[in-house]
Amino acid sequence: MKNKKYELTDESIKRSGVTLYRIRALRDFGNVKKGALGGFVQSEANLSHYGDSWVYSDAKVFDHARVIDNGKVFYKAEVYGNAIVIKDSRVDHKARVCGQAILTDFARVDEDATVCGQAIIKDYANVRGDAWIGGNAIVSKHSCVSGNAYVSHSAEIAVATPESFLKTTAFIHDDAFISVPNDVLVISPIGQYNDILTAYRSKRGGIAVNIGRYDGTLDEFTSKFLAENTNTLYLEQYKVTIAFIKQFFRIN
Repeated sequence: MKNKKYELTDESIKRSGVTLYRIRALRDFGNVKKGALGGFVQSEANLSHYGDSWVYSDAKVFDHARVIDNGKVFYKAEVYGNAIVIKDSRVDHKARVCGQAILTDFARVDEDATVCGQAIIKDYANVRGDAWIGGNAIVSKHSCVSGNAYVSHSAEIAVATPESFLKTTAFIHDDAFISVPNDVLVISPIGQYNDILTAYRSKRGGIAVNIGRYDGTLDEFTSKFLAENTNTLYLEQYKVTIAFIKQFFRIN
C-alpha cells in the first residue's frame, strides 16, 4: 500500500494471549506528527491508513476490531473482538468496546464504561462512568449514560439532551424505550434487601420494572410483591412505591 500513515514498531506487549505492536506515524495527519508514537495494535487490519483515525498513548486495538474513518482511541482504552469505532467517534481513558459493538457518528465512550454485545452508540451519545451497555441496546441522540447504569437486551435510549440524565445505578432491560428523562425512574433503597428499583417505559407502551432478580411489567410487579410480602413495613413501602410509579408515569 502506498502512502501508509503508520508502521508497526519492534516494541510489543502481550494482551489476551496475542502480541500487540506499538505504532509510529510515517507522515503528518490530523493532530499527529510524523514520527509520533501511538498505542498498540495487533495488525494493520485494526487501524485504517486513511483519514485521521489513530490509536494514542497506551490504548489497544486487537482481535478483529477496527478503528476507521476518523475514529480515535485514547489513553488506556481498549477496543477488541469485532468492535468498530467509526465516523469521528472516540474511546477514552480506561473504557472498553468489544464484542460486535459499534460506535459511530461522533459517539463517545469514556472513563471506565463498557460497551459490548451488539450494542450501538451513535449520534453524539456519550457513555461514561462505570456504565455497561450490552445486548442489542442502542444509545443515540445526544443521550448521556453514566454512573453504574446497566442497559441491555433491546433497550433503546434516545434522549435529546447533552446533559447526563441517567447517572445513577439503574438496570434497564428488555424492550425499553427511553426518549425523554421522565421515561425512567430509579428508587433506592427499597425492601428487605435495600434493592434498587428501576421503572421505565417499554416499546410496547407499558411500564416495566426491574428490582433485584425480578424483571416484568408494573402489573406483574404489583401482583407479585403485594402478594408475597407479609412484613407490614415492606408491604407499605411497596404500596407507596407502586402509587408513586403510577403518578410519575401518569397511569390511571
